[in-house]
Amino acid sequence: MTRPTYVILGSLVLAGCEQGDRGSLPSTKPTSDASTVATVDPQDILFLTPTLNDGIPVATNLAVPKDRSYQMHEDDWRQFEFVDASHWGDIDKELGAIDKIWKEQSVSLGDNGTAFRNVHVRKLIPTPLDIPMSVAEFERLLGGRALPMTWIGSDKALRGVHSVTLQNVTIYAVIEENRLTTLGLETVGNFAIAGAAVDRLDKLLIEHDLRLVHWRSRTRFETPQSAMRYLRGQGN
Repeated sequence: MTRPTYVILGSLVLAGCEQGDRGSLPSTKPTSDASTVATVDPQDILFLTPTLNDGIPVATNLAVPKDRSYQMHEDDWRQFEFVDASHWGDIDKELGAIDKIWKEQSVSLGDNGTAFRNVHVRKLIPTPLDIPMSVAEFERLLGGRALPMTWIGSDKALRGVHSVTLQNVTIYAVIEENRLTTLGLETVGNFAIAGAAVDRLDKLLIEHDLRLVHWRSRTRFETPQSAMRYLRGQGN
């Protein structure tokens, strides 16, 4: 599981964590100078996200240039994704646990957003989808060339992860042995998917009865139709 980004109370001014802004990590570089070592009270640590997914892709040994890959922060993995409706009960449980973090462990930072004293690690849905799909079919679905994905700060491609960027939204997938097991989104601002791609996504969601979930904000779309209205920029 990824180690979450965090800050120490009083050491940083934070930007709004819901927009994906992050402060710098406290240094973890070892030192031999005992005078520089400090003990940090766990109560003074704030996390910049209320939830993380338990399983993240493994990095391969294949290095790819930045301009030929899509880079993502590990904390953002599977935060906004499609989930098969058969997982409805587990979606409820995970959202309930995240809601508890918001209600009991959140700390208002005023104009700088919200931070959290704890993080809920999602483990109940390791494989949100199981749909026959090749990488070529994924590219045809979105009408774009798929690029490998790397973590920010690394040039190593993630195993089985492919991404297509459409204007201000990137859609990424885990596809191995021609099976689609994860389909997630990273968005910028007020995005909307248009054209033939949105029609093909519409068909995919209805055919496989998929739900759209934004875990951090505890938002789920109850039907494929409500998800597609949102993706088209038409509200909920």
